[in-house]
Amino acid sequence: MADAEDAQRRAVRTPVLVLGIALVVLGVIAGLTVVALSGPERAGLSDDAARARVVETARRVVHVASLYDVQARFWFQPCSAEPGAPPPAPEENPGPPYTGRVDMTFAIPRNTTAQSSLKNVAVLLGVSGWQTAALTPDSDRWTTVKDGVATMISPVPEDPDRGQALVVGECNDWNDHRDDSSSGEDVSDQLW
Repeated sequence: MADAEDAQRRAVRTPVLVLGIALVVLGVIAGLTVVALSGPERAGLSDDAARARVVETARRVVHVASLYDVQARFWFQPCSAEPGAPPPAPEENPGPPYTGRVDMTFAIPRNTTAQSSLKNVAVLLGVSGWQTAALTPDSDRWTTVKDGVATMISPVPEDPDRGQALVVGECNDWNDHRDDSSSGEDVSDQLW
């Protein structure tokens, strides 16, 4: 009888012991994850890498779609900012993490509408390997993604002769850009 009770206790203790060890291991993993994410040394993208990804993608968009009269600015956008929002003033910048961002405008070819021109841009990008989607079937706004970088294409609301593209990279730059210029850096000459 004692052997049966002993076997029953072991049968109950073993799963409880395994569960207890598993909870301790999960707690340690969770603790290390919190420490790693809150520590000053994060393994994110460098400023140069974040910048290069979006500037190179913007350059490819310009070349693939044969855009002309392109004006472009690069800046680091706080990941908490709304897409398409202007750069925040330094005192309103919430801090890391950041994403690289290129805002560019380009000429809409004559004898065409912004909607058909932007649709052609999206089709050319799709044929060249970008994943492309319109917001609605008759939309004049397009989103494309390639290699983790998104490009939103739309008309410039106040200028029917120009289109705009917002190129946004991964949200993985942990450097502090609160003191950066809110006007960004002109990168127009780097897109040709």
